[in-house]
Amino acid sequence: MTALSGFAIIPMELARTASVSSQAKAVYVALTSHRGEEAVSLEQLAKEVGTTPEAVRRALDALHSRGWGATLDVLAPSVVERGSASA
Repeated sequence: MTALSGFAIIPMELARTASVSSQAKAVYVALTSHRGEEAVSLEQLAKEVGTTPEAVRRALDALHSRGWGATLDVLAPSVVERGSASA
């Protein structure tokens, strides 16, 4: 058995809501796993989730429109465009 080296969690309310897509939930987890970093790029998140930067942007927009933006603003780094954050 190995020790946990780091993990990200998702609020139960978000995990159980049907109004947020599973891809948006995956983006939430990927983004919050970067807690403590100054910024993360759309491209890095897309790579981690297995999608495109455009799909990540849509997922972030959906999270914000459904009230999860304030949580992300506190828990996660800024999301920047290509080349503005180190991967």
